[in-house]
Amino acid sequence: MSPTAEPPAVADLVPQRGAMCLLDEITGREAGGVTCAARVRPGCPLLVGGALPAWALLEYVAQAAAALRGLEGGPVAGGALAAIRDATLDPSPLSVGAALEVQVRREGPARGGLALLAGAVRAGGRTICTARIVVSEG
Repeated sequence: MSPTAEPPAVADLVPQRGAMCLLDEITGREAGGVTCAARVRPGCPLLVGGALPAWALLEYVAQAAAALRGLEGGPVAGGALAAIRDATLDPSPLSVGAALEVQVRREGPARGGLALLAGAVRAGGRTICTARIVVSEG
């Protein structure tokens, strides 16, 4: 993504639709990586008791991986989260309205139809989730 080019809409890059499309926009792009902005929205299907639990942050990371795949020219449908490794989560639930920065980057080329990516979610200037995820690209 060049500094002057408008990034594509997230909905054009990920298979999730409606309230389950959690990312708001692409805010940065580099070779093998992407940064997205999101806000915890009312009506998010992952809310528990009106707040976003820590485990739900892994879905934000997975959707950022799907957005990266779309930016790289891969099909919107067809990928799947195959594994989560080395996840660390801040256990504090997030309130509706919380602003999130979600980043993913590839950790090498895909092999055997599987890609390894490192992801992180930040809120309020601090990292609240890190994980390495394996996604199928078939």
